[in-house]
Amino acid sequence: MAQELDMGKFDRTAWVLMVCGVVAFIDTFLPWASALGGLVSGSAWDVGFWAWFPMMALLAVGVAAFLPGLGVRSIPDLPVVALGVSVLALLILLIRWATYPTGLGAGAGLIIGIVLVVIVGVAAYMTDTTRAAVAKLRKRA
Repeated sequence: MAQELDMGKFDRTAWVLMVCGVVAFIDTFLPWASALGGLVSGSAWDVGFWAWFPMMALLAVGVAAFLPGLGVRSIPDLPVVALGVSVLALLILLIRWATYPTGLGAGAGLIIGIVLVVIVGVAAYMTDTTRAAVAKLRKRA
């Protein structure tokens, strides 16, 4: 039995998470590292785990944002989870960039990946749920 898609269940944050998830998957096929002025390049799948894993984490967040439209229960406090995933992914990507060997530069895929992670983080932070959770953490500290 096919489930109908309920577009009314998607708010602006869900749309941002879903679009960024799809773009993150596409981004894994772009050049992430280049050498010799761009003559030699490699995708996230060539560069390794520390390149493709953060993008797949963004894809997973996008899928989690899409599931309520199919009638599947969502992850509680998904924006808070998305914020945590984006912070972790940003750290991983910055470490990946800093540890490229000499002569190997960042490709467009890495730059786009960093931009996507920042967009997801900002979109997740801008929700009332996430702001309340962050304020609660600040009070404890």
